[in-house]
Amino acid sequence: MPFSLNPLHYVLAGLIILLLVISTYAWITSSQLDAVTAEYNGFKATQKALGEAAIAKNAETEKQYNTLKKDTDNAITTLTLANDDLAKRLRDDRSRSRAVSIQTAFAGKPEATCKAAELSAALQRLDDEVSTIARECDQAAGELSAVRDWALQVGDTGSK
Repeated sequence: MPFSLNPLHYVLAGLIILLLVISTYAWITSSQLDAVTAEYNGFKATQKALGEAAIAKNAETEKQYNTLKKDTDNAITTLTLANDDLAKRLRDDRSRSRAVSIQTAFAGKPEATCKAAELSAALQRLDDEVSTIARECDQAAGELSAVRDWALQVGDTGSK
């Protein structure tokens, strides 16, 4: 008989089979762990690359926005200076005009001279106020135009 009936042989055969089952299970689990670890490392590398790309894109977009902001601020400053210069030139031109002053018109009437001085002062205040309002409107229009241009540029930049 080729097989022994000794119980010790059966115990040893059972232990060998048990060791084979345990080692096979450990090998399968280890292979699965290696596969999951490789997949996780690939995922981690992909996410890191995506994060770095997003940071670089954000930095580039912020740089473009800062450049647009500087250009817009410069445009606003240029428009403000141009408006101030134009207002000064208009005031100077108005003061050099050859129109007859109110005092000259009422020179022959002493009772009207007092009222003419008050009228002249009131007209000057009105002229100053209207000039101030016009200057503020020009400045606001220039700033609004610059902001509109900036918003259009930001829209163009954001769509790229």
